Amino acid sequence: MQALQNVRTFEVALRRLDSILEGKTHVLGLSTLDSLYLTVLENAYTQSDMEEVSVSHRVQAVLASIVVLQDRVSLDVLTHLLDLSAEDAFETLRELQSVIFFDELDLHAGKIRPLHLTFREFLSDKARCKNNDFYIDTHFYHGRLAVTCLELINSAMHTNMCNLSHPTVFKDDLPDLQSLIHDNIAPHVQYACKYWAIHLSNANVTERLSGALRVFCENKLLVWLEAMSLMSGLDTAVQAFTSSRTWCQGHPLNETLQESSNLLFDGYRLLLEFFEPINQNPEQIYVSALPLAPMCRLVERYACGQRQSGTHCLKLFNTRRPQWDACLRVLEGHHGDVRQVKFSHDGQYIVSVDSSDT
Repeated sequence: MQALQNVRTFEVALRRLDSILEGKTHVLGLSTLDSLYLTVLENAYTQSDMEEVSVSHRVQAVLASIVVLQDRVSLDVLTHLLDLSAEDAFETLRELQSVIFFDELDLHAGKIRPLHLTFREFLSDKARCKNNDFYIDTHFYHGRLAVTCLELINSAMHTNMCNLSHPTVFKDDLPDLQSLIHDNIAPHVQYACKYWAIHLSNANVTERLSGALRVFCENKLLVWLEAMSLMSGLDTAVQAFTSSRTWCQGHPLNETLQESSNLLFDGYRLLLEFFEPINQNPEQIYVSALPLAPMCRLVERYACGQRQSGTHCLKLFNTRRPQWDACLRVLEGHHGDVRQVKFSHDGQYIVSVDSSDT
């Protein structure tokens, strides 16, 4: 039945495309494909339509989602990320069914996507998309989404989001973990957790973005790590730390970003050093990782926040290490003595073998 519904959706899109192209001629100077896309867009939304700010806003937002979103999302997630009403988003998607696929019969399914990847390339290439009403400035929209993602995390997340009963219980032993995640971390917040750093890395610096990142680093970084552990996304978190810190360091004169960079570095080192316990239970961030971490900006910031809130989950010992060790991370998995280690030429992979031939 689902397959039949999808076929019908495609048939509607194809019939709409045929009606649009009927009697249309090739636009001089553009490739056939670019001409096709431009014809579809201009047929759906005329110049007078796009002169209305509300129409231009929602059309640009939906087209931008096709270009810059990092995953196929549902209509509900789309509306949260783009600050659109469900009605506006749905109407726009229906008008653009010739080039964008979505399942009208299951709006909660994460299937919104371009019918062909070349449409995404067309929208983001100013030389190809000759009509500025439809051109998507990727840096601008990555910036908007980075702000949205960070502000979602800053406002919606708190410690122990899924109410885990005890830090000694491994998350893999919880039979209802996926239900806990679904019930306590909304899908659009999950998207924000997974992809904020990608959007940040492709954005231009703005005061609002710098401020949102600063709030995140000072108040929500550890909470975000909890969520990434629950969603089995700590490897993604490592990449997020690296890319976001690189972005901050690209703007050395911005004091706000440099302070954020310092906190991101400490978060990166904390995650690498305590990867396995945090991966087993996110509450280990507070039970083992922070108490055993060296004195650093992240520890100072967290301890200060605890004192201000009247709680004392973290005790600062004078015997703390003064700085992070040279060892970045201990990789576990072998049961015998490690006999040999090889690195890939690009430095991205390590292959090892032990005495038990593991």
